[in-house]
Amino acid sequence: MLKSQTIKELQEKHPLFSKITGQVVWVACEEQGMNEEHINMFMDSFMELRETTLELMFKLKDNPSSFLLIKKEPRFNHLPCSGCNSMVDCIIPASAPDIYKYMPPYSINCVCRGEYLKAEEALEYASKKQCSIKDLFPKTLPEINIYCDNNESLSENSDF
Repeated sequence: MLKSQTIKELQEKHPLFSKITGQVVWVACEEQGMNEEHINMFMDSFMELRETTLELMFKLKDNPSSFLLIKKEPRFNHLPCSGCNSMVDCIIPASAPDIYKYMPPYSINCVCRGEYLKAEEALEYASKKQCSIKDLFPKTLPEINIYCDNNESLSENSDF
């Protein structure tokens, strides 16, 4: 469990979590017509994602020789939006000065997630892709929005 000061510092560096609060997420769910039971389930899931992401950020900060892999969470049925899709399979070194700008999720319905890789795991991943780690560095920064444009609105059928 991270200390509250550490949580605040990391949250301020995250491209999405620095811009939205739980209240904003709740209102967005209401605007999508979700009932209170489903909003509570979504909020639990979203807050768990926030905590997991902040723990990953802390781990990367403490291990500058490690890497961040951006991937699509396999449990989601829908595809990443066009902006997020360009981030899937990207690898960013933890030592990159702007690493947190690349940290998913990029919206409250984003299907991208970050994964911690040791240096040797990053080399192995790149080798499987038949390229170098440098080739897997993102070409652009992800766009941050409250919703991804993946046509998957927040709904009672949402798989978040």
